[in-house]
Amino acid sequence: MLLHGFGASLETWRDITPLLEADHTLYLVDLKGFGRSSKPDDHRYSPDDQAEVVNSFLQAVVGQSAVLVGNSLGGAVAIKAYLASSSDRIAGLVLIDAAAYPQRLPFFIAVLRWPVLNHLVLQLPATWQARLILKKAFYDPLKVTKNRIQRHAQFLYLPGSHTALITTAKQLLPQDPGELLKQLRTITVPTLVIWGNQDKIIPVQNANRFHQDLRNSTLALLDMTGHAPQEEQPEATADLIKNFLRR
Repeated sequence: MLLHGFGASLETWRDITPLLEADHTLYLVDLKGFGRSSKPDDHRYSPDDQAEVVNSFLQAVVGQSAVLVGNSLGGAVAIKAYLASSSDRIAGLVLIDAAAYPQRLPFFIAVLRWPVLNHLVLQLPATWQARLILKKAFYDPLKVTKNRIQRHAQFLYLPGSHTALITTAKQLLPQDPGELLKQLRTITVPTLVIWGNQDKIIPVQNANRFHQDLRNSTLALLDMTGHAPQEEQPEATADLIKNFLRR
């Protein structure tokens, strides 16, 4: 089950899907408020709220043990889903440049927490917003093509998307970071940590922290790669995931 990051959608997995689907059943989902998913103004967009949706989906649709693969915010949601799961429904985790540890929020998320200015920023063309974020997320600017920009921008025009982005940004940080760190160390399920060495959004030091805190983890660093390895290095990322699943 593939979980995307903040402001993205299931389209972030488009490059890697053909490399995985021959051997595995894939479930690609748009998190609540993103992509084609519903965007209710119910003030429930925290990682815990998203994890509740994920666990409901696993129970109602998947119906069997699954591995959660999460990038950025999707990684935080995957962790929360595992911690909230009361069964062996989640067999493993793949955390790709995942959020979890306390850090300064990236500017494009922090600005959405500022009253008035957040609404003004979201009035900018969606393609401009997507280009700005992708330039920050990618190591190689040549891979930020018009097609990729449009892939990310297309859902930013949908009704409710602005409210979902603002609410998610405001609810992104955990209320008790210390408790989350304690819970991380209780995770025993096999976990693969993948990270771009040149990630400018979540520092690569966090990859080493995950590897230390998750007792049953494997760490893989990708050089010349930024915050979204599944898009920037899909072949290398897919190989790492396939080898992990074989083990």
